Amino acid sequence: MATSAAGGTPAAAAAATAAAAVTRASVVVVGGGLAGLAAALSAAASGAARVLLLDKAGGVGGNSAKASSGVSAVPLPAAGAAGGAADPPPDAVHLFRDDLMRSGRGRSAVHLADALASQGGDALAWLEAYVWSCHGLRAVGRHLSSGA
Repeated sequence: MATSAAGGTPAAAAAATAAAAVTRASVVVVGGGLAGLAAALSAAASGAARVLLLDKAGGVGGNSAKASSGVSAVPLPAAGAAGGAADPPPDAVHLFRDDLMRSGRGRSAVHLADALASQGGDALAWLEAYVWSCHGLRAVGRHLSSGA
């Protein structure tokens, strides 16, 4: 494999050249997985003049692109009659939160489980609107089953 004059790979040399071309950024986000993409999009939507997204892989997706376990959230129902998103059924949020606590075997932070259970659907809807389509996702897990 050829190396650059600095001793790195050609890809590293190209990345260094590209990074040197960007002299100013309002926001720098390191990591191009779902969290990094969300941070970069949020910064741009909040008015950042220039957002720089860096990822060691040279593309976006990070581990999120390779994950087969999915995204844990209580999905929001279809939009209501007034055009806004409806709230998820209260029992779904409660059951999902209980499942999170049970699977954490006493080590889960209650406030974080509450936040994921109550706000995860909003995050999933945001991801679908800005990052990737959630169509075709399927519900898995005991908290969504109809039986005990």
